[in-house]
Amino acid sequence: MYKINLTSDEEPQTWVFSHGYDRCIDFFVWVLEVDGLQVPPFERHPEGDRSLRSRGMTAQSWQSWLTKTVQHLHYGRLLLQHEGQIRLWQDVQPRMKQFALDAAKKNNLDLTVVEAKLARHFARQEEAQQKALAAARQAYGDATPPNVQRDKPPSVWEGEPAVGERLRELWSEFQSNYRQQERPWNWLVNPESEDYEPKPLQQGGERTDLWTRLKPYHPHLSTLKIYLIAYPQPVEYLAPPISLLLSAPPESRTRQTLDERVVRAAARLAQLNQA
Repeated sequence: MYKINLTSDEEPQTWVFSHGYDRCIDFFVWVLEVDGLQVPPFERHPEGDRSLRSRGMTAQSWQSWLTKTVQHLHYGRLLLQHEGQIRLWQDVQPRMKQFALDAAKKNNLDLTVVEAKLARHFARQEEAQQKALAAARQAYGDATPPNVQRDKPPSVWEGEPAVGERLRELWSEFQSNYRQQERPWNWLVNPESEDYEPKPLQQGGERTDLWTRLKPYHPHLSTLKIYLIAYPQPVEYLAPPISLLLSAPPESRTRQTLDERVVRAAARLAQLNQA
């Protein structure tokens, strides 16, 4: 989320966090439930068919596979989409500026001040993007990252070939089942849901802002990427330096509960990044 307030003297903020469902990441948790393999904190599902363990998958190899895939989905994607993102930014920035200036005129704001604030905002965005790109280049060097979105998670597996073959079979099954699955996180974005709960109010009537609550961790989290997963128990799985896998089962379906879990997990991620 990018924050800029044209009527405030505060510096524009460019720190980003996002949450959403990614089918590729949810697949990792689903295969644990199918096989029965227990990887902390995914330890509250029943014994499965052992079809992955019998072929050589271990908790350590599962974690390595997930870590590499998360890296590819973030840093790899940055490199693969870099040129397209530059063109998009060059197209969007003038329109953002014009929109902000039009709003400033309607509110009788000083256009010189607004333009200066916009310039600082764009410069900080560019700086943040360049830092992310530098981290991505450091991770891959001269190598071209794999396209996980195109080739899917089984393509990242580097362990026993028999496990990779079974993962490809499971991916096909997962794809078929996905279309029939209920989405346990729909309440997050559906105000009509009986489980939906608006953000709680602070004293004085201002709404609690999760972005603000995460602000103390900004120096040690360049961004925060939250992957929603369909695990049946409340779980937070940290994937440093910036990623978090988060389940939202029925017993934790309130905005306040979810926000508390995100803040605690972000604190742990920031602490790991300082080590």
